Amino acid sequence: MITMMKVTVKQVMSVFIGFVVSLAVLRGAQTLYTSSVIRTPLVRTIEHVPGVQRVTMGPKNAIAIDLTPTANLMTSYQTVTADATRSLGQAPRQITLVNHATGAMIAVTNQLRFVVAQGIATGQYVAMNDSIQQMAARAHLTANVELGTNHVYVTLSSSKGHYHTYLVLPSANTTTGGGGHV
Repeated sequence: MITMMKVTVKQVMSVFIGFVVSLAVLRGAQTLYTSSVIRTPLVRTIEHVPGVQRVTMGPKNAIAIDLTPTANLMTSYQTVTADATRSLGQAPRQITLVNHATGAMIAVTNQLRFVVAQGIATGQYVAMNDSIQQMAARAHLTANVELGTNHVYVTLSSSKGHYHTYLVLPSANTTTGGGGHV
């Protein structure tokens, strides 16, 4: 003999509300865990990287770093990437470098992208560096170009060092798999 069970709207609503409350509690616990066990220690670690002035983490583990004017871009960037990868278990989705640039610096940076792309494509790194140095000098800027294993790092600074902008471009043998880079 089969008996039918009557379910009232009140019972359905009670189950639904219980489900929603459980999801909210679990989501809150996950956020608290992520913040206290992963994000906060990572931010503290990155803050101690030489040349890093300030660091913030956004959604989906995007990292923004503000470097000191005297920072070595390549060393700081590689250290931040390595620390984040070690802490997160994968390369960070994005690392953004906070620029303190003038309009002239932005214009030069946009032109530099083509010079760097051509230098990478042709393998003419010395000519690339010479072109960047000449472009910077014409704009009364100082350029520092570094060639790493996976990226080309360019720092442009004003003559007094108050303004600076950074450019990190993947070299030809780099894949951007999990970590999009600036």
